[in-house]
Amino acid sequence: MADRGTMEKRPKKLLDRVREAIRIKHYSIRTEEAYVSWIKRYILFHNKRHPLQMGSPEIEAFLTYLAMDQHVAASTQNQALNALLFLYRAVLRQDLERPIDAIRAKRPQRLPTVLTPEETRTVIGFLSGIHQLMAKLLYGSGLMVDGMRAAARQRPRLQPTPDPSSRRQRSQRPGDSAARFTH
Repeated sequence: MADRGTMEKRPKKLLDRVREAIRIKHYSIRTEEAYVSWIKRYILFHNKRHPLQMGSPEIEAFLTYLAMDQHVAASTQNQALNALLFLYRAVLRQDLERPIDAIRAKRPQRLPTVLTPEETRTVIGFLSGIHQLMAKLLYGSGLMVDGMRAAARQRPRLQPTPDPSSRRQRSQRPGDSAARFTH
């Protein structure tokens, strides 16, 4: 029987080395879980080949698969890329032979919702009391408010008051028991 002191230590498994490198860098546990998961998926995608036997073309194939076949979001694909770059740079200490040129997932186009001055006047005209005052202050100060159109749809029975930029005038809405002043 061999003495414990003379036994050879087995090399650490790859994913244990990944976990250790992440912990040394004080990454969060969620990052560790995500990176380990992406590295497992990468290895399984390439039929359990060791990452040392692979490089940029295999990373590109995996990332393209994620975008084209799995339809992942751009941020998800970026997380997978960062996990693989961490694997090669921090764990395997291997430079990739060339930059990664994979088909990228499309980022959603986010356009701001902007009301025209006329739409804004219409929305403000549907409001009354403190709500109208708040909307006028926000609009007059240049602040954007999400959901102004929704506010107009919530009270469709009301008729808009005359143009808020016109002179001060007295108006009454259906259901109001007393007249009020508006701008």
